Amino acid sequence: MSVQAEAAPSAEDAPPVSTDEKPQRAKPEQGTLQPGTGAGETAEADKPADAELIKTEAVTNAGRTDAERRALESALITFGLPTNQQINILGRQDAVAAQDRRPQSAHTLARVRASFVFPEDYTAARERLLDSHLLFLSGRAGSGREHLALHLLDALCDGQVDHLVGGRVDDCDPESLVQDAGYLWTGLGTSIELSRIEQLVEALRTTDAKMIVVWPHRGDLPFQLEDHRLTIDNPPDQREILNRHLRGDDDADHPDVAKLFAEPEVLRAVAQLGGVGDAAALGRALRDFLAGRCALPDALSKAASETASWFVQLPEREDKAFALALSALDGMSMPVVVAAARRMDEIIQETEDPEHRSSIRTWARPTRRLLAAVDAECRRGEVVKSYGKIPATVVASNRNEYPRSMLSTLWHEFPYFQQVYLDWVEELVRGPDPDVRERAAIATSLLAVDDFEFIRSRVLDGWADGKQREVRRASATALRVPATNESLREVVWGLLENWATVKEDDRRDRSRLQLTAAVALGGPVGATDCDRALDIITRRFLEYKPGRYPLWGAVVVAVVELFGDGSSQQSGTVLDRLVAWAVDDRTGPREVAVGAMLAIASQPSTAGPADGTRSVPLLRAVATNPDNLEAAALLLRLAINDGIKIISEEAVAVLSRIADNVRGEDEAVLERLVEAIPRTARDVRTLRYEFRLRAREDSHLPIFDRLIALLRRQA
Repeated sequence: MSVQAEAAPSAEDAPPVSTDEKPQRAKPEQGTLQPGTGAGETAEADKPADAELIKTEAVTNAGRTDAERRALESALITFGLPTNQQINILGRQDAVAAQDRRPQSAHTLARVRASFVFPEDYTAARERLLDSHLLFLSGRAGSGREHLALHLLDALCDGQVDHLVGGRVDDCDPESLVQDAGYLWTGLGTSIELSRIEQLVEALRTTDAKMIVVWPHRGDLPFQLEDHRLTIDNPPDQREILNRHLRGDDDADHPDVAKLFAEPEVLRAVAQLGGVGDAAALGRALRDFLAGRCALPDALSKAASETASWFVQLPEREDKAFALALSALDGMSMPVVVAAARRMDEIIQETEDPEHRSSIRTWARPTRRLLAAVDAECRRGEVVKSYGKIPATVVASNRNEYPRSMLSTLWHEFPYFQQVYLDWVEELVRGPDPDVRERAAIATSLLAVDDFEFIRSRVLDGWADGKQREVRRASATALRVPATNESLREVVWGLLENWATVKEDDRRDRSRLQLTAAVALGGPVGATDCDRALDIITRRFLEYKPGRYPLWGAVVVAVVELFGDGSSQQSGTVLDRLVAWAVDDRTGPREVAVGAMLAIASQPSTAGPADGTRSVPLLRAVATNPDNLEAAALLLRLAINDGIKIISEEAVAVLSRIADNVRGEDEAVLERLVEAIPRTARDVRTLRYEFRLRAREDSHLPIFDRLIALLRRQA
């Protein structure tokens, strides 16, 4: 007889959980703390009333946690920063942003050919590239590595050149290489796995493709790759590059060139050149001056900061507002960007007219003209939500690395707009959209690297002590970039220690600062150093005190973010720490461990970093490392046997929800996990009862039948 045809669950299968109106804790096993006196008695009295808070953060808000995780990852990618997934996989902070692939236009390559000045190393670089197909081109900043690489690839690959930006060696699929094509790769992560490089070289030879990686000056490479490396020791003459760009398409010099180079300010600009890029920019700017398109001071200013000059020359006030908004929201949907830019424009007008003598002026220009003015365009894109990828019209800048370039220009060149921008991002972080909030927070984070103390005192402290949870989250996210900065890393961790600590003689209510610290110790900052984050949580947040459950709820969310997608060693580190908390005799650690386990098990499936296969993070962790199976089973067993009915019922229900959503190989992993959980007949009956309830439904999945059969064998 099949399991599906069995009768309804019998009394024998009924779950042995308390049905009292007031939940009670089951009798502790030997070696656990017996409540009844002192602080333990107070803690026990709090548990039935406050356990719902743990469940809410762990399970009910799992969707919100996932949305914030995705929003943070998207913001980091937009600004060219390493994501949590990349840091988790590499186990350190020198991860790189996701790879971007951009075909080089014929116009770009023609401009390189027209302005190229041959360095002494050109022939050596050409011969080495022809011989090895892969060349790591190193040299000091400003030595012309990218220009040389583009010229070589253009010449050898008949103008078929792609520019790869960021990523790791694993991101370049050998199968994607095109016959006889050229590839320039900048921003490649410095962690090089020799076997991957060897596979890439073999694919390049097979397709007769060529690749040049722009490599840091004196950057380490495995000694086996030294034959693939060439250092530019003799870069082209800067004055010759300046003259080439100054002349443009003309074969002869302008008659006023000699007079121009006698000007003191021009001589000063030439003396301050920092590399071939600076020389090229100065040459182009001086050509504009000689053509009568600008005055000499404007030309020199343009050479010093091309983004600043472009911003100044934007024709209308709303153009500047749109450009500033796009620095944080580049690539987001058209309505979102327009609404934010409109609000930026209003803040600018309010700043110029603090007494409100005039009404706010509206926008009258059509979108097409506005986008053309700021060198942006509308594209068909997508917005990623928990329920899928939604097609959308997005606004994207055509300028290279625009968000970070515009933010740097804003802060260093236009102090007038600093306060305007900070007021604007503060409004964004109070809004309902997590993607907009995280973008605004990361933009603030980049500014904090330039002026940390000002941003901390002006923005972050206020956000951290705010009443609104979303604003506290923004404060935590805004610490992300300083936490990865070598000179500010210890400052950030010291600040989090300060927020997390409550001294006995401190009369100030620091509860909200502690909540912010807990949030920061998750995805925003803690993911950059998981062990350190877990250590702070253990020292500062797990001890029982009256009213601690809201803080424990925040810690649960942080732990889920540290766990990640289950694909890295960091996920195992988190599970091991939860086990250590779970076996602690004190009230507090076990509650957080059980709540965090429920939250991890409640996370929806995510795409894996290797092949994009979707899987439940907990099951991916179990499949990745067998040691994680025992830890996960122990934690779920404790949750199922928790004396608080809310928690024990939810522990069983979360396994059923996983079973409802597993597919493919995940089904076998779930069966292994369920088989490892029970240690007593009571455990078996509890699980079997829940699964039989699901199996009674006509539309139930076959996985429930297999789980019931598995538990029957164990019984």
